[in-house]
Amino acid sequence: MHKIITLVPVVKPYDWGDSSYIKSLLEDSDVKEIPPVQAELWMGAHNNGCARVLETSQSLREFIDENPSFVSPDFRKGDDFPFLFKILAIKKPLSIQCHPDAEAARKGFEEGNVNYTDPNAKVEMYYALKPTLMLCGLRKTYTKDAEAEAMHEYIQGFYPGDSTADYVYRMNIVELDEGEAVCIKPGTLHCYISGCGIELMTNSDNVVRAGLTSKRIDKEELNRIADKKPSMPGLLSSLEDCGGEHFYMQEGPTLSVLNDGYYFDDTATTARIVICLEGSAVINEEFTLKKGQVCMISSGVPLSAEVEGRVFTACI
Repeated sequence: MHKIITLVPVVKPYDWGDSSYIKSLLEDSDVKEIPPVQAELWMGAHNNGCARVLETSQSLREFIDENPSFVSPDFRKGDDFPFLFKILAIKKPLSIQCHPDAEAARKGFEEGNVNYTDPNAKVEMYYALKPTLMLCGLRKTYTKDAEAEAMHEYIQGFYPGDSTADYVYRMNIVELDEGEAVCIKPGTLHCYISGCGIELMTNSDNVVRAGLTSKRIDKEELNRIADKKPSMPGLLSSLEDCGGEHFYMQEGPTLSVLNDGYYFDDTATTARIVICLEGSAVINEEFTLKKGQVCMISSGVPLSAEVEGRVFTACI
């Protein structure tokens, strides 16, 4: 059986995306059809955007159903892949939204609630590849200061007449520098405004939206699952060792950053997805990744990487 496979990710053409960042990333990749607007690049096995295995011409879902031990020793046919890995390119604000916890997701999915396309909680990490502006969590008080007014005007420029822009007076305005990361827990209201980054999350596409979008809006359901307590998201700390710089979530996968150098890691308990964003990398002395290319390493196989550029990996 293959120890390393090449993944061809899926490009999502949502209207808030841009037309340059992901396109330039994919110039030397195995993705052949690139839409005019590229908002997200999905690397995973979720039914709403499943990657393809280049070597077998199968969907990743089909491949892991035939080779469950590739994912983990206890993975069973039909189980969900343990995480979803994305690149985001944000040209205009996304919806005001939040995600369900495990109980809400399971119940909503079983009852056929159209907001829930899978039975999984959604816990996500965002890592800034470029400076990123976002709204995240509730302020202690309703605030109409100069910063909030400027943000409100900016959002209204994209969504004139949408009163959901008023949420800016109740939410924290957060600026992330390149290389900084935050964790967004279920129930946390948030909205990405601008920037480029990596999203790494549990394997879920459950999003409940209040507005600022042409997609489905359900304010009643959002109000039911949203956390009403004031909170300010803290930056995730990282740990560096011979396997790279690691960003951890309490519940979910780990993101690792590998800049120029040699790296080794044998701690993953699942298959590992690897993407090269700059330069190139030799993986396990036999597999070369160029900019924009993606591979998956089988569970139980350690990672060695000789990097001349920048590589990101995801695993549990």
